[in-house]
Amino acid sequence: MDHDAVEAARDARGGVWRVRELRLERIHRDVAVWIAGGRVTLADPAEAVLGRLDLAISDGVVDRHVHLGLVDHAALAGSPVTAVVDLGWDPAEIARIAARPPEGVAVRYAGPFHTALGGYPSDRAWAHAAAVREVARAEDAAAAVAEARAGGSGAVK
Repeated sequence: MDHDAVEAARDARGGVWRVRELRLERIHRDVAVWIAGGRVTLADPAEAVLGRLDLAISDGVVDRHVHLGLVDHAALAGSPVTAVVDLGWDPAEIARIAARPPEGVAVRYAGPFHTALGGYPSDRAWAHAAAVREVARAEDAAAAVAEARAGGSGAVK
């Protein structure tokens, strides 16, 4: 990592800068960007630039396998992480977290861990009962999925 470039970016005053690479929905190379208020957006290529920053800027890190009930999720605010997918926790607790996520972080979630009777992680001390939905029979699976979806789950695990 080029620490001089990182320091230059931190010190850069707001305005239009040219950067080596920007990843916003797709890759833009040698592009003019607006940097202001901690945000980066594409700028009009015809605008005068304040200078060049030898940086590749990404739209953030997406962690697609987290369990927010096991970590200090508030610590994600202001971090490079811009989105997470929680793959198993107490449905009521994760819905509350998703409704008021850490600043700058989008939260999607799967609701509880779905497992067979006595299956993982129901036998783990860290997985309290509300975080686990045991499914005894195949026909119970449809009801378990419907419950998760009704609770706002965007995925099922």
